[in-house]
Amino acid sequence: MTIQQIMAATPTFCTVNDLTTDAALRMKTADVGFLPVVHDVESRTLAGVITDRDLCVRAYPPTKDGRPMAVKDCMTTHPIACKPTDDVETALNLMDSHLIRRLPVVDSQTNRLLGVITLGDIARSSIVGADDISRVFVEISRPSAAERHIAA
Repeated sequence: MTIQQIMAATPTFCTVNDLTTDAALRMKTADVGFLPVVHDVESRTLAGVITDRDLCVRAYPPTKDGRPMAVKDCMTTHPIACKPTDDVETALNLMDSHLIRRLPVVDSQTNRLLGVITLGDIARSSIVGADDISRVFVEISRPSAAERHIAA
């Protein structure tokens, strides 16, 4: 099964020049914790990704003058992405090796955002075994060294 068959083909996204408050509102409205970031709405060329954690850790507090910052100032650049023609196992392997739960899906020639695939999408597809999903989820959810130190 290919990624195109199970991806969300109309993802919520934001642009590099949107404010972090706008990105947070889009996440809340769409009930997601991740947005692909594109250079502009017309080209939808992938520039990065931003997560709810990025908003909490990198974008808060706002700038020194109290205004929210632009998404480009706190997003993750050079995101890991996949192509719609990749198989689901490829996406799962990328998620496992990079410890991420969501992947933008882009056109391989233009880097245009086409969709998003999540670990949940893969789990619901029933294509990949439950053991593989569990293994990836455990790895992704493992506390970082800093989190283990705080808990001790």
